[in-house]
Amino acid sequence: MASFSRILFRTFCTSPLLRLRPSRPLLRNFLEEKDLTKLVEKFKESSELEGFRNTATNLYKHTVNRLASARQFSSIEEILELQKKYKDISREGFAVRIISLYGKAGMLDHALKTFEELPEFKCNCTIKCVNVLLSAYVDCKKYDEVEPLMRQLMTKFELTPDIYSYNIVIGAFFQRGNFDEAVAMLDEMEKNGVEPNLITYFIILNNLYSKSELFLEGEEIWSRMEKSGLAPDIRCYNSKLKGLVVTGKMSEAVKLVEELENNAGMKPDVFTYNTLIKGYCNDGNLDEAKRVFDALVKKKSTNRHSFCDIVHCLCEKGGLDTALEMCNVGLGTKGSVNVGSVQAVMDGLIKESRIQEAKKLVELAKSKSPIFSHLEIPSASRKSGENLSEDGKIKKAKIMYKKIEKKEFKLVRSWKELRLHKKWQDYVEKTNDQLRPQSSTSSRRRNSSNNSSPTTDLNEDDDEVVSPNKNQRPRGRKTGKELRRRKGTNYEIPGISELSELIGSYIEDRKNVHERKLKLQEFEHDERIMRINITDDMDEMTKLFYEQEKKNIMARRSLFP
Repeated sequence: MASFSRILFRTFCTSPLLRLRPSRPLLRNFLEEKDLTKLVEKFKESSELEGFRNTATNLYKHTVNRLASARQFSSIEEILELQKKYKDISREGFAVRIISLYGKAGMLDHALKTFEELPEFKCNCTIKCVNVLLSAYVDCKKYDEVEPLMRQLMTKFELTPDIYSYNIVIGAFFQRGNFDEAVAMLDEMEKNGVEPNLITYFIILNNLYSKSELFLEGEEIWSRMEKSGLAPDIRCYNSKLKGLVVTGKMSEAVKLVEELENNAGMKPDVFTYNTLIKGYCNDGNLDEAKRVFDALVKKKSTNRHSFCDIVHCLCEKGGLDTALEMCNVGLGTKGSVNVGSVQAVMDGLIKESRIQEAKKLVELAKSKSPIFSHLEIPSASRKSGENLSEDGKIKKAKIMYKKIEKKEFKLVRSWKELRLHKKWQDYVEKTNDQLRPQSSTSSRRRNSSNNSSPTTDLNEDDDEVVSPNKNQRPRGRKTGKELRRRKGTNYEIPGISELSELIGSYIEDRKNVHERKLKLQEFEHDERIMRINITDDMDEMTKLFYEQEKKNIMARRSLFP
């Protein structure tokens, strides 16, 4: 195998035709490198070549993304700060690449510092540089600072915002929930002589139509777009269709799709039909939802959302058989069904005691992809609730709470720590007594009074204190102070050891929760990679990247099933 240096030489130091873009061996060498330290060294070595710096834009993004995913921010700083020593930094395109990469990595301070260093690099600050910095603020979720920063920089460098500047600010307004300010930005654009384009209107329409209470505002913007002479594209129509579905206007939604189907210049896409399917499901019209879905399957036009959204909706609306059928079809289409969809159908089958069908579904899913390897069918006896584990009972109680209160129960951790305290048990017993017949209640109270005993004896002749057990009410503050006064300053506070154990248990529990969260994030990342279809439309580096990532995931799952 050729050395890395030889690959670099052949790629960037020979024929000009080869210098147009990185070669396949170089791409593979970067993508197959698992050691991040070696990856950084290879990147630094490659950066010495002008051809690499000018043409390997995607490799810059790939390397920074990998390091950011691993939270190797010092390494990102190392390779990007290295770029500033080259003469390319005086070029606008190269400088804004560094700013953008810092923003994508969430390193806003470094992005701002690079922007402020542009005069030192003899690079003029143009509107493009300002727009890239604004995008970095959006990438770092600093939405509140985007609009003030734009105005500050425009004044400082005597620049005029262009269409890209306004689109970035409008998007930031919507992320903050400032819908009125986002719409008002259209007036400012026209006042400054900047004509909104389709992307501007799409950003506004997509956000307004997503909220049922803002549907009328979306219709006003739609009319404004048509009056401006812009013809809406399929993305704008899909946004409007979403608004009709959200507001429950299914008849108008169906009519809109029919008009698009009869339009010779514009046809519905898969997102159009996905929205229509979701609308039918929300409306309880499962037959029509299945009809549209079957038509998509025949056209081979389905995507992941065609299955995922409809399956969850069907499970909630009572269309379990249809959801099962769709899951079986989706598992035959690579990357179409995710773990959540299969889990939803499996849970529904178990709830209806269709254990054999659930087992067949899980076996089929596991045979298709290793991402389903963790799915398991619980024992049939657990469905009755008699042999549920402690966690199973808690889960079932949370479901009951949500049905009654219409919200999630978020105090499970506190309840686990306090449920054995005497005060809580007294409350539960009192509540249960109110639900029992009076004779049973009286008997229980008599037995309770006969078996009760004081928890603390304040007699001066006593040398010991009866330690409280889990069924006794904790000692009061005044009682504790009196005991410490009588026993002296060396008296050990009762319950301190139990408190220490409780704190230690809490810290350990927090560590376990954090570890599980990290594992879940890694699993979700792997699942997204496995669902991506590698097509001929992708460039060479993207194909190699996803191929290698999928190989790594498969290898990791085979080692740790």
